[in-house]
Amino acid sequence: MEELHRDNPKSEELKNGLAISYGKLGELFQAQGKFDTALVFFKKRSQLSEELYQANPKNESLKNGLAISYSKLGDLFSGARQIRHRTGLLSTTLSAWRTLPRQPKKCAVVVWFGGVVL
Repeated sequence: MEELHRDNPKSEELKNGLAISYGKLGELFQAQGKFDTALVFFKKRSQLSEELYQANPKNESLKNGLAISYSKLGDLFSGARQIRHRTGLLSTTLSAWRTLPRQPKKCAVVVWFGGVVL
């Protein structure tokens, strides 16, 4: 996928597919308890998601993808007990989702933070 993106850097579809692939790899390493490796892949996903959204800020799907990338980072920091980073990322995630004109049909935002659902 990286090679395809490298050969077609202007393809939004390939860039988004690569971002999703990085997210899946991050999830895999997170499940294995390899937080440092997971962080590398989640950061790559967030970087691509930010680039996609900046290039097309009216695209709700790309904004949702960006919010998901922040959420994945927040979940990772939570698992790694880095609550300070998680707080900022979850706040950014909620801000991004709240600005969507309508919530995606298969998307529910429930944040468990210190025993309180926000």
